[in-house]
Amino acid sequence: MEKKEKLALVLGIELTMQIEGMEEKFRSILVGIESPDYLMVRMQIPTRFRNQIDKGTVFIVRYVYLGNVYGFKTKAIGSVDKPYKITFLSYPETVESLNIRKAQRVSCFIPATMEINKRQIKGLVMEISRSGTRFRISSIPELIREVTINEPIRISFPLLGFEGIQNFKGIIKSVNSDSEGLYFGIQFEDIKPGVESMIDGYVRDVLDIH
Repeated sequence: MEKKEKLALVLGIELTMQIEGMEEKFRSILVGIESPDYLMVRMQIPTRFRNQIDKGTVFIVRYVYLGNVYGFKTKAIGSVDKPYKITFLSYPETVESLNIRKAQRVSCFIPATMEINKRQIKGLVMEISRSGTRFRISSIPELIREVTINEPIRISFPLLGFEGIQNFKGIIKSVNSDSEGLYFGIQFEDIKPGVESMIDGYVRDVLDIH
């Protein structure tokens, strides 16, 4: 069911944008937020549309975050060209959401290792569902510059019901940080049905306890 929402965004999240009145969509990355004044995005605009975007151009924006599809209207309010092309968008007055999560997610505290760019990084799985995890590490500033959205990774951790360490393929869907560290939203790829069922069982057990 669609409902009105407050803006739920994290830096680095991928946005799907389209110019109002046009069908073609293009990808953008959120690089800054100044609530309640503006958003900052790096747009990957098809060349043929670049001359149609100016101050006041209205966009329809959609994105997926924590199992919900969000959508809002905004307009271009300015831009800078150096050192990178950044477009400033008006802060949306209203946001609509649609819950699409098929799997429940629970908080946890599981030691894990993520392999990215041939580099192994130890951290903690903070949330888990059959579709993915939220992985936290101590802040590594240079890593933020190295990671791109939809980048493939591997993550390994012990899973209740299985012997030894389990290895998962995944892709990075979001990156954000706070005073406690750097967080990666990871979507599992090619997960086996038996493992999905085991994760579902773990989630149910945790929910029953709570």
